[in-house]
Amino acid sequence: MRRAQLLGVLFGFGLVVVAGCGTESQTNIPLGHAPGTGGGSVSSTSSGSGGWESSSGTSCPDCDKKSTGAGTDQPFDPQNKESANVGLDDDGALVLDQSMSGIPGIIWISNTGQNTVSKVDTTTFQELGRYRVGTSDPSRTSVNTEGDVYVGCRGGQSLMKISSAGKDCPDTNNDGKITTSSGPNDILPFGQDDCVLWHVPVPNPPLVRGVAAQDVPADPNDPEITGMKNYVWTGGTNHKTVYKYDGKDGKLLIQTASPACTYGLALDGKGMLWQSGNVCGAEIGRIDTNQCHDQASCDSFPVCESSCNEGGCTANCDAAVKERIKLPQSVYGITVDFKQRVWVGGSGIKRYDPAAPPAQRYKAINDVPFVHGIAADGKGHVWGAAVGSGVVRVDGDTMQKVIVPVPNAKGMAVDKDGKIWGVSWGNEAHVIVPGYPALNDFNMIPNAVTGLVSCYTYSDMTGQQLSLATNKPGYYREIFDRCQDGEPKWMELFWDVVLEDKTKVRFRVRTAPTVDALKDAKWIAVAEIPSDKSPADLVKAFADAGITQQHLLEVEVRLEGWMDADKYTTPHVKSFGISYLCGPAVH
Repeated sequence: MRRAQLLGVLFGFGLVVVAGCGTESQTNIPLGHAPGTGGGSVSSTSSGSGGWESSSGTSCPDCDKKSTGAGTDQPFDPQNKESANVGLDDDGALVLDQSMSGIPGIIWISNTGQNTVSKVDTTTFQELGRYRVGTSDPSRTSVNTEGDVYVGCRGGQSLMKISSAGKDCPDTNNDGKITTSSGPNDILPFGQDDCVLWHVPVPNPPLVRGVAAQDVPADPNDPEITGMKNYVWTGGTNHKTVYKYDGKDGKLLIQTASPACTYGLALDGKGMLWQSGNVCGAEIGRIDTNQCHDQASCDSFPVCESSCNEGGCTANCDAAVKERIKLPQSVYGITVDFKQRVWVGGSGIKRYDPAAPPAQRYKAINDVPFVHGIAADGKGHVWGAAVGSGVVRVDGDTMQKVIVPVPNAKGMAVDKDGKIWGVSWGNEAHVIVPGYPALNDFNMIPNAVTGLVSCYTYSDMTGQQLSLATNKPGYYREIFDRCQDGEPKWMELFWDVVLEDKTKVRFRVRTAPTVDALKDAKWIAVAEIPSDKSPADLVKAFADAGITQQHLLEVEVRLEGWMDADKYTTPHVKSFGISYLCGPAVH
């Protein structure tokens, strides 16, 4: 069972909310430390034996109870239960874990010389499909949280979207059936593959060089909405302009002046869009997409210029919406790690930490070969493709490094299982299986994928950079069905939760007679922690909603983390459960 790769190291102590049924006793619960690293503890209450009171003040001494989680006979199982963005800490509690995002295990590789894009299973290394692009010279692939890919084509100055759904793709050509590629020898003419969702030209051709998927909550103020809005940003090196498109239909939403040329793009967890300038000089750009959200707002903000070197950085642009940061060395590939630090290739490997004091923001490793693609994993290591000189593996904190002997790697990526992909400037992809924490601990799978064609591919080919660097909520669902004879009466929901800093946990429930019917049942919000105390009265919740209780009860717990400066804080859900009564059997 996978343990969570907790996304921070500097955690504080905050509010603790724990639920109990009945009498309370004191226990010490460790807070906010990555598994195995130690950490502080605070005192909190936990459940004891005996009866307990519901939120309406009624008691249920005759109720049966069923719990799931740490210390119960049914531990949490994120890999086999419906869930997203959650894993387990060392004690078996649910925590946020962006490596468990649910993004399909697929890497999208541009066959630049063939004008196609390959869809490859990152577990079996099997190529599942190959898709013709609408123009020419695909070189950038960026994956959203649904596993779909946006492809930037340099030669054709265009952007396109391909679905990961395979045989479940929509019937885009309206021929009454789903027609799509099944592998490298099954490439359909452009316009005939149903998984190619849209293709658009980029105006005032920028020579497309950077693509970054951006997914945001459909309504961040409504916790009942779990859907996401899909967007994609692109830009190029012909001029300093970025473009924002609607990911659903390819509609151009924003075309605005940018701080730098775009050779690469990456988004962080605070909505900052980072650019690698390259052709326009040794510089990176930053755009605050929270304030640059439509054409008028984006155009209203000027570009502020700052600079960095080993001696420190100027901080005159920290509050700016658009910032150009001049660096002392050339730049190339770009990524953002889970600590929100920006990493740039080129001459040396450069780390820029926007949350650090100005004197400590910029660090560089100069005694390495020129680095092309760059990627950050979920354990704090960074990987830079140095083509014929191997792959540079860097400890993101200490900046120590080793060279991994990967032949001809041009593009870098991290897959959902933590494997590292080096896509060659040629016809194959190699895989590194890293061990931690030693930099020299790794195994190689050379030529894991062959039969590719003249690859020249960058960006977030798997979606893991987007997942690891962003602060998305997570959820876990459990279905309860406890009465062997008769209908249950769902009485109360109780929980055992630890919160830190400004994290939150929300519970909601729905009921239906069958599992299939649950999918369409209405969710009812029953608790938000820290505001509400355990237990929650389910009888009252269903009555207030005008919903009749049914045989099955599904409970969803939603975890919301907090990101501040260089720390990421997650709530810990130790367990939750329900109390119920079994009514008479209906014959």
